[in-house]
Amino acid sequence: MPETLTLAVARHAASTSYAKLPPEVQERAKQVVLDEVACAYFGRGSLAGDLGARYAAQAGGPGEARIYATGQRVSAPNAALANGGAGHGERWMARTSLAGIPARPSCTPRWRWRNASVQPARNC
Repeated sequence: MPETLTLAVARHAASTSYAKLPPEVQERAKQVVLDEVACAYFGRGSLAGDLGARYAAQAGGPGEARIYATGQRVSAPNAALANGGAGHGERWMARTSLAGIPARPSCTPRWRWRNASVQPARNC
């Protein structure tokens, strides 16, 4: 199999351990994961979140993973689809704010990006 960019990145990720990551990368990873989980719970009430959860529940599968905020257990790929869709929710989140802090479409507070070395894409 020829070495593609995707394969090279996958091999690097698979060979990297959490303990070897610099502390600032570990902290940022925690923030990103927590942000996505929070967005998925928040977005679960959106149209995208509802449709994804309903689809995943109908598709079923072994009860390997939970659809956030429903208590339903479905196959891991179906739960990932439902939770991922809910995590990106609706575009209206870009115009909302939590505790007066403007939010990005991913519902990431703007203050998080102020001192970040990597800025979000323009369409975020």
